[in-house]
Amino acid sequence: MDLIPYGQAVTAADLGSTDLVVALPVADYPSTEGDPAQDDEAWSQGEIAALEAYVTNGGLLVLTNSAHRLKYTNTVMDLSEDRSDANALAERFGVTYGEGMLAGNRAQPVGQGTVVEGVTFLDLAVGNGVLFGLTEAAKAQVLAAMDGQPVVALVDYGQEQLLALADLGILGADWGGPGNLPFWRNLARYARSR
Repeated sequence: MDLIPYGQAVTAADLGSTDLVVALPVADYPSTEGDPAQDDEAWSQGEIAALEAYVTNGGLLVLTNSAHRLKYTNTVMDLSEDRSDANALAERFGVTYGEGMLAGNRAQPVGQGTVVEGVTFLDLAVGNGVLFGLTEAAKAQVLAAMDGQPVVALVDYGQEQLLALADLGILGADWGGPGNLPFWRNLARYARSR
């Protein structure tokens, strides 16, 4: 597993021959100078183009978002003012993250597919899911939902697909352990089988 360090731009060379790329939520961390303009993070056009090409060439991209800053596994901290910044990337694929949040912490599988096979529920960080919608043009299969709102969706993009998650917390462990382990295993198998 590779991680691109905070502050380093994502390039096509970084993505190389990876089977799975997780696009983490945009998050601002204060600079030592405390300049708000310098602190404002966003997806650059070059990064968006590299990730779009990655999906077009058969890579599996996982879009994530977070209504709050998470710490120590899935402990919810302060609100994230950056949650709408994920749309610069997500909207390229027909996904739009909104301002609303999911109140609960557990989603139910509603669709069928390899990614949710054998999964009875998905734990989220409490109140951290960001509502997202899919454009009419987006061909998508909702795989998990909470109160009728999509939490996990498999979205077609040309001949390829990507996965949209309402909450980064789905990929994190809770204090009780990795409750979403069956989902993680399915996701890894799905990525490798493509």
